Amino acid sequence: MLRRLVASCLLLGCLTACGTGTGDDRNIDDFWLAESATDADRLELLRRARQIDPCALLPRDKLADYGTVLRVFNNAPSSCTATLNSDELSERTQFRVSFLVRDPGVPSHEPGVPTRMVDGVEVTTVRELDQLGEDYEDQLLERSCAVTAGFGSQLLLQIQNSNPVGTEPCPAGEQMMAAALEAWKDEPPLGSSPDTARTVIDGVDPCAPAAALGVAVPADRQSMWSCEFDYRGDQISLDYGYLAEKQTAGPPTFTVGAHEAYRVDEPGDDFVHYWGRIGPPIENADKVSYMGPALPTITVMGKDPATVEDVVRRAFSLTPAP
Repeated sequence: MLRRLVASCLLLGCLTACGTGTGDDRNIDDFWLAESATDADRLELLRRARQIDPCALLPRDKLADYGTVLRVFNNAPSSCTATLNSDELSERTQFRVSFLVRDPGVPSHEPGVPTRMVDGVEVTTVRELDQLGEDYEDQLLERSCAVTAGFGSQLLLQIQNSNPVGTEPCPAGEQMMAAALEAWKDEPPLGSSPDTARTVIDGVDPCAPAAALGVAVPADRQSMWSCEFDYRGDQISLDYGYLAEKQTAGPPTFTVGAHEAYRVDEPGDDFVHYWGRIGPPIENADKVSYMGPALPTITVMGKDPATVEDVVRRAFSLTPAP
């Protein structure tokens, strides 16, 4: 639960309200606008959200309004980033779209933040200076904004964008949010955008390893790409995502077929951490840094080493060989 709350807070923390309607007669499906009333509703919400193509929410023709697109890449399974005009921080324009399903009871926006309705969802907009204060403007290397749409179903969609100093960032973020909401009306499935990388994580149910171990996981402990469950008296957290290659440097702790597992313990941490490589480098990843290319990875955390290893092995057994 803690990890999912942190993930939600990261999205919520960058969040105020402006936004533009699209003028389109089509509507977002009521499924996304209605609150999930039952566990079955939440599980169906997670299933359908995992099938959405994130890069399809950043249409190339809309990106072109802001300059030359250098690259479009996935930084997470349900996130897509577009870099425009330059790789230099102070000269580039960047848009990042991401979405998740909030935990039950977690609000879509911070208390007191003004909202407005756009296409049936509550939208907020926040500049970085709304949080830092106007006195910090002279210290910024770029301007940034976060525009967030909170759906009644507990879905949260966010556009984070940045551009060079001297241009207010939020108008561009709001326009891109309008484009993303327009695209959401079509519920673009994975593969709709040629910019989205296809990996073994596509559409995976993160609680499948728990089910294979005979554990029934309550709906409120399941999220988009993570699962928390109790197994052999240990509380397990399992996540699917992308990690840089050098974060799993050195010889693996063990292997299962072609999959490699690395135990990564932090000094003074009571938890046991395993990272498992489950696929080849992401084809559309951001330019390779000193950390190496991004790889599809599972992360499993618990306190008992044997229990955590057993979960990793079961997750590996459910994953096709790279």
